[in-house]
Amino acid sequence: MGTGGMFTALQDGDTVELNSGFQGGQHVFVSLRAWELTTLSSRVELSLERTSDGNRVSVPYEVDLRFSPSPQPGEPAMLEGLLLQVTDASKAVGQEVRLNASFESNTGEHGSDSRTVIIQWASDLEP
Repeated sequence: MGTGGMFTALQDGDTVELNSGFQGGQHVFVSLRAWELTTLSSRVELSLERTSDGNRVSVPYEVDLRFSPSPQPGEPAMLEGLLLQVTDASKAVGQEVRLNASFESNTGEHGSDSRTVIIQWASDLEP
């Protein structure tokens, strides 16, 4: 699991940037990698939940997507720059949240991962 328009790996405790969108909302970028997929089309689910109370701070995200194929054998298939919308920045910024991601293909291939991260405004948007 990672963040950014291009994959940047995430570790527990990392900071994830909240970005302002062009239509007035705000979002975090999520990127995923999966190894040895034989079916690239998958149902992808993402969520952000505050660790303090378990409340979801992102909109529901369940989308059928297609992983970009591995460029070479042994390298992962990728989904990069997925926009996970946060409805109320005041309930997320400065908070520890759990970023959850899962996928399942039509043929039953599946994976899931999560990271505990801190949400901060993107560098160029610091108040």
